[in-house]
Amino acid sequence: MNINLPLAVLFFLLFAESASAQITVAVLDLDAEGVTKPEANLITDRLRTQLFTTSRFVVIEREKMANILKEQDFQLSDCASNECAVQIGQLLGAKQIVVGKVGKIGTLYTLNVRLVDVQSGVV
Repeated sequence: MNINLPLAVLFFLLFAESASAQITVAVLDLDAEGVTKPEANLITDRLRTQLFTTSRFVVIEREKMANILKEQDFQLSDCASNECAVQIGQLLGAKQIVVGKVGKIGTLYTLNVRLVDVQSGVV
């Protein structure tokens, strides 16, 4: 599987806050459409890593997110809207949250991700 995520990271860099500030971001597991759940998880992890390596983001680890949401008895399976993403971001203490889908058309993997501001709910 060859996924080139630097282009996706470039979009985040273009629309994120000033270059000098580190932004705390939570990346929710991408929904799988036409790919297996393990593939979607692998691509989500790659996205987290790429965001972290930019030094622009403090990325909340998957295990930490899971523990916090479990403590709050929050069910991710019921969460599909931007409002729900904002609520998760607030619980996690994130400034921004990444949500979206990963799919496959033929041999081409596609990412459809949104960077949601937790305070304003703006995508």
